[in-house]
Amino acid sequence: MNQSFYLSFFVFILCSFLSLTASAQGEMLGIRIENRGMAGLNKPSPVFGEDVQVGLLSAGINTSLKRKIDKQKLGLTTLTLGAEYRFTALNYEQLTLPANNALSEQLHMLRIQVDYSKIMKQKWILSVFLRPGIFTDFEDLDWSHARIEGLVLLDYIKNKQNIIGFGVGRSAGFGRVLILPVFHYLYRSPTFVADILLPSRIDVGWIKNKWYMGLNASVSGNQFQLGNLQNGFPESDVIGVSDVTLGPVLRYNVSEKSYFLLEGGATGLRRWEFRNDNLDGDARFIQEFDPNITWFLRTGFVIKH
Repeated sequence: MNQSFYLSFFVFILCSFLSLTASAQGEMLGIRIENRGMAGLNKPSPVFGEDVQVGLLSAGINTSLKRKIDKQKLGLTTLTLGAEYRFTALNYEQLTLPANNALSEQLHMLRIQVDYSKIMKQKWILSVFLRPGIFTDFEDLDWSHARIEGLVLLDYIKNKQNIIGFGVGRSAGFGRVLILPVFHYLYRSPTFVADILLPSRIDVGWIKNKWYMGLNASVSGNQFQLGNLQNGFPESDVIGVSDVTLGPVLRYNVSEKSYFLLEGGATGLRRWEFRNDNLDGDARFIQEFDPNITWFLRTGFVIKH
């Protein structure tokens, strides 16, 4: 790597941890751990054989600092700055590979959060979300390991309970970097909440005292750049991981702005793929395989703004 990348990477890390330090004062904190059970493959590689099992374990922390920035200080315009780190471990059992070859086992995401939201004429909310970050195995880092994801969303406040909106986003949640249209709907009453952001997630639940009991369906995934080509199939330099999780959600409010969460259920539409995006067409897909449906468990602790 050249010196300019080292310097820029150092500045990126510094800014991230400055953000972490600022928000550690109590503005927002999220800690989550997620486990997805071992599962066989629908499309086993001839290299793998039929008995290989694959699994995924991830842990992450995110923090942010939210401020009103309009001159009247009425909360009509807000700016949120934050940072997030997530570690992902890919597990393989009963796997034998040729000599001098291995598969990715440790992947990292480190990104900055920049959110801008403005209420216009008391009826419209314009939101811009930016997520510059590094998605990598932390080997042979260069600029190909960095990218920007984001979302522009325009919401209409129909009444105190209903908000509906449309937008466009750039995300790797499906294991590939895609630009997609977005639909948003939020309904909130003292006893029931429906929060929908298609095509990413659907979250509905009932509130009773300090408990929230609901159902969630969401797409979870990412795309990582491989600096060590021995970490993938020969000639692949990208790994994409994605699946859908579906199951019940349980949250307990410790205080007005903090809660423990527990989610579980089943995964589906799973996809792991090793690619070389420098190639064209189907030649990009060096190796694809689909893990079978399995269970997942997600737990964590959150402090809201």
